[in-house]
This record gives sequence, C-alpha cells and structure tokens, in this order.
Amino acid sequence: DTFVCWKYTKGMHNGPASISSRKAESAVLASLHSVIEAGTVEFEHIRKQPSDGTDEISILDAALARVAVKESRIREAYESGIDTLEEYRDNKLRIANERQELLAEIERLKGLAASTPDDVPSEEEVLNRIKDVYSLLSDPDVSYDVKGAAVRSIISDIVVDQTKKEIHFHYYA
Repeated sequence: DTFVCWKYTKGMHNGPASISSRKAESAVLASLHSVIEAGTVEFEHIRKQPSDGTDEISILDAALARVAVKESRIREAYESGIDTLEEYRDNKLRIANERQELLAEIERLKGLAASTPDDVPSEEEVLNRIKDVYSLLSDPDVSYDVKGAAVRSIISDIVVDQTKKEIHFHYYA
C-alpha cells in the first residue's frame, strides 16, 4: 500500500509522488513521539467554522455503524460454536474499547465545532491532543478509520521531499 500526493494525481507536478504506507505510518509516529519528547510544538491555529469536523464526524459515525456489525458477527460466531466463550469475551471487550474511542473522538470533534472561532488553544492543549493521537495510533485494536481521523485532527498536511529524503509535518489546532 502507498500514499500518493493529491497534487500529482491532479497533474499539478511531476516526479516522485508516493510513499509506502509503512514508511508514512512510521514517520507519523516518530514525529508525534519527537514532539511529545520535546514538550513543545509549532502549530498553526486554523479558525474553525461551525461546520468544521462534520466530515470526520460522519466518518466516525460510519465506523460506529461497523462496530455494531462486528458486535453482531462475534455474537453469531459464539452462538454458532465457532468461538469459545473466552474468545467471545475478548472480542466483545476489544469492540467495546473501539466504540468508546470512537465516541470520545466524536465528542472531541463536536466540542471543537462548538467552540468559538477565536479560541486559540494553548501549546499544552495541543500537546495533550498529540499525546491522545499517539496513544490511539499505538493501539493495534483501534481501527484505521479512527486512526486516520485522529491524525487529520492535528496534522494539516505532510510534505515528502523525495530528493532530500525528508518528511515534514504541519500541525494545527
């Protein structure tokens, strides 16, 4: 799997325009970790319009619907004798955790949308958000939908410089 630059797909530039998903994921985690370790972050404050976050909220709502389907499937697997009681219990706990993470992220996004446009978060608040995102990304039981929405909630864009072999992250709040 690879990520491809949207400008390249629109014909806006030539040259190398992709990065493997493994490298991109590692780079995101490394950037978040270095920000957390440094205890400081440069970020751009983007004034939120009341409708901001609705796309991410709809993605998370769709992920919640998939969680309900997963719950139904693990129950069917247990009732059919495919899964043991222990497997059913473990799966149910994993899915309950995923549901809680989705609901927490939805509430956070709704809170951002409800805040006034002039609310500039402190660096400490942004660092706390980055720590939360890092925790989500480090959890193998969290779905890619949740992880993607979490990353998009703190990183406005990622610039890959293929010639210098560098990746730059632009944080926002």
